[in-house]
Amino acid sequence: MKKFINLCLFSVSAAVLTAVPAAAAKKNAVAVPKEQAAKPAQKTVPKPPVIPEKKQPFELWMTARNKALECIDKKQYDEALKFFDQAEKEANRGVWKNYTLYDKVRLLTTIKRSGEALELLSQKVSRDRNTPYHRARVALMRGEIFIVQEKYDEAVKELTPLLASEVKNWIPADAALALGKICEARKDDAGARKYYRSVLNDREFLPGIRSKGLIAEVKMFEKRKEYAQGLAYLDARKNIEQLPPDRIIDIAFLRSELQIAMKDLKSARATLDEAMRIPGKPSPWYAALLTRMAKISYQRKYFQDAQNLMRRARSVRGAEWGYDREFHKEVDRTIARINRERIQRERKARIQKERRARIERQRKAQLERERRAKLERERKAKQKPEKK
Repeated sequence: MKKFINLCLFSVSAAVLTAVPAAAAKKNAVAVPKEQAAKPAQKTVPKPPVIPEKKQPFELWMTARNKALECIDKKQYDEALKFFDQAEKEANRGVWKNYTLYDKVRLLTTIKRSGEALELLSQKVSRDRNTPYHRARVALMRGEIFIVQEKYDEAVKELTPLLASEVKNWIPADAALALGKICEARKDDAGARKYYRSVLNDREFLPGIRSKGLIAEVKMFEKRKEYAQGLAYLDARKNIEQLPPDRIIDIAFLRSELQIAMKDLKSARATLDEAMRIPGKPSPWYAALLTRMAKISYQRKYFQDAQNLMRRARSVRGAEWGYDREFHKEVDRTIARINRERIQRERKARIQKERRARIERQRKAQLERERRAKLERERKAKQKPEKK
């Protein structure tokens, strides 16, 4: 009877222990809603392909033109010509084609292919070039090409009619400046001065255009190495009202060049420091100013200051043309050479110091040995009489 009762208690306890985990598992189980269980799986709908937005003709033309200008900054002239050809194909307006043509002609003239530039101006004709502005601009460019080819009579024929233009924009002023260059080439300084001053003194021109006449005449003094006269003339006439920042900086550059030629580096640095405080200057001028200041510091043998200025010029974004990479490398090489020489001097001085210290120690040791030997001799000399 007792065994039967124990067997029943064991069976009941086993059943309880088995039922508790099952109940807990049932309690913790996540119930699935009937709607969700009955709902069929959704089909994935493929997304339509992303079609790139088609660029407008103006964007295509401007992109090709900007790439060409970037190649010119990097002196990759053949690539620039290819991009100009692409820009001409993308242009769907005559005025865009004209601006591309002007850029291409200017590049061909720069790389000394003026014959091709002149032929291109003669062959390419568009309906928008029949306007007075485009006719005048083509005549101006032809005159400038003739100047490069040293065909001065033909250049005068192209440029002289532009002086009587009623529109006081930059084209008549540039024509007068080009005629002044022809006079300079013919050693006619008085004629060149007349044309330059006609631009400077004509108040119908914008202030920035008038300053070109001043800069051109001051450069005449610079070519003749009359630096003091050029600086005095510039200081007497540089106060043109409402000059744009780029022209102010042009004049500051010219003034610093004259001061550098006169070996007045301190005044040249002060001129550029003053130009740095001009508000509203674009970043390319900022890099060019820093580069010029670094060159002045380099001449004054302030090499560390020159290196710091060149690092600041390199950090200016979009100002590759104002930053002189080769000069920066030269500054770095100079500082590296100076550091090597300093290390060699310090090493040589340290070795010399150690050598002198070693010689001094040897001398003191020799004196100490001599002193001890003398004392030993004196001691022995005293001992001999005592023995006697």
